[in-house]
This record gives sequence, structure tokens and C-alpha cells, in this order.
Amino acid sequence: MCCLYQVKQSVPQTRFDGVCDELANALQREEQAQQLLKKQSEQLEQLNLQLDAQRTDEAGRDATVEEAIKVERPDWEGGGGGKRKAFQAG
Repeated sequence: MCCLYQVKQSVPQTRFDGVCDELANALQREEQAQQLLKKQSEQLEQLNLQLDAQRTDEAGRDATVEEAIKVERPDWEGGGGGKRKAFQAG
């Protein structure tokens, strides 16, 4: 009790109430900032997932193109390739 009595004697009630209001407002702003950061973090995570999916799709397309090139390449390289040899033999 003596400590509460001393605080009341050393700080006017209006000043104490004003400080409490300032702290409450600061806490509210902090909570809003935390909510905004959480929302932005979720948006960033979603964008990262979309980017990863796009990269995976591109890698799959690149692999498909590379495989198609490998299948066609024997006909183009090595002094003729399979089709030319078959044509020359016939």
C-alpha cells in the first residue's frame, strides 16, 4: 500500500492516465503492425510457392525440349545418322 500511495503522491492522476492512454495506443499500433507483417509474410509465402511452381513447370518443359532434341540429334550428327544410313542402304 505504501508504494501505491507514494506513486499517487508523486505523479498527478491526469499525467498517469495520459501515460496509460499513450501506452494503450502504442500497444494498439504494435498489434496492427504485427497483423500487417503477418499478412505480408503470408502473401510472400504464397508468391514463393507460385514462383516455385512456375520454376518446376519451366524445368519440366526444358527437360521435355532437351529430350526431344536428344531423340532428333542422332539423325543430324555423326556423318548422317540413322535415317540417312537407312536411305543410303535402300
